[in-house]
Amino acid sequence: MSSSLMDLLSSAVRGGLEPDKLFELYIPGFTSMRQFFSTYFRIDLSKIMSIGFFCMLYMSAGRSMFGGVYDQFLGYFTSTISIPADDRVNREVLTYMSDHLARGSSRFLAVKTGDASISSPYGSEYVYKGDAEALQDALRASSDEKKKRINYFPAIGKSYFLFQGRPFIFDLIPRFGYTDNDFTPVPSGEEPIILRCLGRNPAPLKRFLQHCRDHSAKSRESVTTIFATQTERYGTGLEWREATMRPIRPLNTVDLDEKVKDNILADIRRYLLPATRLYYARRGVPYRRGFLFWGPPGTGKTSFSVALAGHFDLDIYMVSLASKNLDDDGLAKLFNALPSKCIVLMEDIDSAGINREKLKSKRSRGPKKEVESKTVDKAEEQESSTTPISLSGLLNVIDGAASQEGRILIMTSNTPETLDPALIRHGRIDKQIKFDYISKFDARQLFVRMFSMHEDEQAAADSPSDTSTPTEKLEMKITTEIDHVTRRENIARLALSFAEQIPEKKLSPAEVQGFLLDQRDDAEGAVERVAGWVLDIFAARALEVEEEKEKAREDGDFALDSDGEEGGDDVVAPMPRRPHSR
Repeated sequence: MSSSLMDLLSSAVRGGLEPDKLFELYIPGFTSMRQFFSTYFRIDLSKIMSIGFFCMLYMSAGRSMFGGVYDQFLGYFTSTISIPADDRVNREVLTYMSDHLARGSSRFLAVKTGDASISSPYGSEYVYKGDAEALQDALRASSDEKKKRINYFPAIGKSYFLFQGRPFIFDLIPRFGYTDNDFTPVPSGEEPIILRCLGRNPAPLKRFLQHCRDHSAKSRESVTTIFATQTERYGTGLEWREATMRPIRPLNTVDLDEKVKDNILADIRRYLLPATRLYYARRGVPYRRGFLFWGPPGTGKTSFSVALAGHFDLDIYMVSLASKNLDDDGLAKLFNALPSKCIVLMEDIDSAGINREKLKSKRSRGPKKEVESKTVDKAEEQESSTTPISLSGLLNVIDGAASQEGRILIMTSNTPETLDPALIRHGRIDKQIKFDYISKFDARQLFVRMFSMHEDEQAAADSPSDTSTPTEKLEMKITTEIDHVTRRENIARLALSFAEQIPEKKLSPAEVQGFLLDQRDDAEGAVERVAGWVLDIFAARALEVEEEKEKAREDGDFALDSDGEEGGDDVVAPMPRRPHSR
């Protein structure tokens, strides 16, 4: 109402209309009110209202004039950088602003309670940002709503701050309509950013972006970033999105033959050298490296891949070939968007069923009955709809003419004999590594690792009291050293006894580790209970086999032996083709 009233007021002044009559039009009964205030309080209400409305009129005009001058000032005396929402720099700037601006003296903030790894619109990176307090809060996160942490984020719109003594403007552009008086939601991480700084030289902006990048790199020193495919923000295809961040896993926590492990490390280390890329380029060799990790489930294939990424400071890009939303074109688009150095992880590639056997069987199939033909065609249609990726499309992104170079491809498989030979030939897969069931030696090492105190835990337990005298501190140090030696000897003895009860290469490392986690507070109890646990595992496996046989009998496809009877344990299956370790 104020703007229209001021317009009418200004026109009334120019036309000679008295203010009292004007106020009476907009405020019925104004004349009576003016007479009342004038009679009893000797206040000229008409004059006060006129002064107030004239002030509002000049303020509105001044705001419009200032807005124009402000825009002209920004255009001539500031430098600007625009950052799209889907760029990684956008996330780095948002993280820096959340860490500093939102925790500083900014007057415009958005807030959300809960664990930062959940509430952060920028992903789980918010937990591992090098802030010990934030990390401890995340570790102490409670399901109790009252104990959840309050997280602050930069509000949508303009924020002003200083960087290296120079004024900056951080403008978070909303995706949808927004005014300064509206409720400010927590940013979704999909907003473009406009950065401005005072001065016509963009060098300060570049320094700020580099500072944000360094801050992000520092926050990632102890974590491995894992990217996964998600639906595009403004489309129907798939794109890479940061899915999670995991603490770097030490290589010694993966149970694999040390010689094989050292061979892989040396291979990747040599591959990542700048001289290697130049060597490949000069000799016309595609700069790519591929590995196939194969073996039973739970033997550490994925864990070792994550540990490799942390060891070499590489990001992991996980792609699921069984996704219904991913076709050949989408897969090619994803591979073209990969950075120059990364690890591409294709888990359980055998489960995607990508091979040429279907095509061969279709072409070689003879005439079919009409009913049978419809049934088979329907089954084939359902099968093809679940695996839209073709073998040729996969081979093209791995080593085709337009395939990305610089990445390390790791495929994992539980049944490598089902993979198409073209997929794992030399040039596509350079090394095939078998991950076997756990040995007695590895079981012993795993026991020691699970029950030994970490350096941080040991340091916290050994810290003397501040009130202790030097003599008492020395005595305490000697006592704790003796205790540690005794504990290590006891754990080594228990580990040997534990390993003797683990059958050689019959259990997966994941199964043994799961058992030890359940017994983590009782090392001696773990040794006492492991024999019964092993028997339970074998009994459960036997029961599972019997259930599968029973299901096969019900389906009518149970294998028959040469006498026409159901084949049991004495039926010997042909040895599958196995890739060999190199």
